[in-house]
Amino acid sequence: MKNIRILLLLLPLLLFWGCEDREGYLDALHARYIPDSMTVKSVLRPEENADDARRVKFRIPWQSPVLQGVEGTNPRSYRIYMVEKESGKAGEAIAQQFRLGVSGIIELAWDHTVPPGCYRIGLEISNAGGKNKYCFPGIFTVIVEP
Repeated sequence: MKNIRILLLLLPLLLFWGCEDREGYLDALHARYIPDSMTVKSVLRPEENADDARRVKFRIPWQSPVLQGVEGTNPRSYRIYMVEKESGKAGEAIAQQFRLGVSGIIELAWDHTVPPGCYRIGLEISNAGGKNKYCFPGIFTVIVEP
């Protein structure tokens, strides 16, 4: 009976202690895309290509694979912090056309106006209000074909 009383006294303490909010963790050291590049068309020709016609009809954006190798507590946030062209930094108008979807999926609209070239995208991954943060310059490459 004495053990039950002690247990009943300790139970609220354990429950209170177990409900403590703690800062999450983030392990993104092994973050990567597989494959780490994608090739998109700068001009779609729906009259010549069935895939292009479908992309135009349903407004399907170009999408990268899911970012792999990221572990941690939610919510995780992903941000594109850099877009570089082979010749240097890409303009702001070009960089704003790249978006991030769920799980770090990089998207480019089907009707984009990005000029042909090779673009390296830098990604920032964070959680817990930005206290845990990893930056990956040039983690993904988008090749825009003429």
